[in-house]
Amino acid sequence: MANHSDLANLIWQIADLLRGPYRPPQYERVMLPLVVLRRFDCVLADSKPKVLKEFERRKGGKLEDDALDRTLNKVAGHRFHNHSPLDFEKLKGDPDNIHSHLTSYINGFSANVRRIFEYFEFTAEIERMHEANILFLVIKEMAKVDLHPDKVKNEQMGMIFENLIRRFNELANETAGDHFTPREVIHLMVDLLFIEDDKLLSQPGTVRTMLDPACGTGGMLADTGQSTLVDALIVLAHRLGLRVVAEGVENEAVAQDLATMGCDCMQGFHFAKPLPPEEIPGWINAWRHAPKG
Repeated sequence: MANHSDLANLIWQIADLLRGPYRPPQYERVMLPLVVLRRFDCVLADSKPKVLKEFERRKGGKLEDDALDRTLNKVAGHRFHNHSPLDFEKLKGDPDNIHSHLTSYINGFSANVRRIFEYFEFTAEIERMHEANILFLVIKEMAKVDLHPDKVKNEQMGMIFENLIRRFNELANETAGDHFTPREVIHLMVDLLFIEDDKLLSQPGTVRTMLDPACGTGGMLADTGQSTLVDALIVLAHRLGLRVVAEGVENEAVAQDLATMGCDCMQGFHFAKPLPPEEIPGWINAWRHAPKG
């Protein structure tokens, strides 16, 4: 299994291909979404043939949009899927049209994944790399990075991402507090903070109050320094066998961050604004039929 530092170094070398059309502080605009895309590509590789077969069988049928996503997600064995026949290897087969093929490949994902790349505004970067004639080279090199879950576990993947974020922030001359704290440091912090209280906190019915200095979990995540505390609380709760509910979640980015940290449930304006009583049953019905992912 590859060391996360070695993989981060390899990805960093690929980022240097952007030099010229991009200044170093701008590399993250391409490399962060590209790493996410490559991870999705590797995670879905094993189930891709079954998803494509089911997609062809369902094409033109009654299922569409969210209902079709849920069906294909189930076949993929994840809360997301990709029904495009393309993948990173096949993208290399047509250098002249790789920009349109890459966009088509991203559009083949389930809606929840497409929203991630919309948030990254990655389409604009695809066009920029295409115009600079570097898109094929970047994709060809990224296809060599094996991020399959058998080789790179989720925790290790998180370390790779945090390593890259730290380096990109340093290029932008941001301070140490502006990037994420490694997971092992968070675990150590939890151990030290509660070293005398594990027995007390593990007793059934124990309730303890903790100050939230940022007005809701979502507010804390808006500040990456505060996100360390959120991560630590989730680690602690799971260690004690508890489920974690986050409040104040106001956008998809915060929801994705919390999901990555392992948060169990979320609530906030991202999911629903306050409703009059007569509208609640309709909202619940819509939520039950929405894709979970």
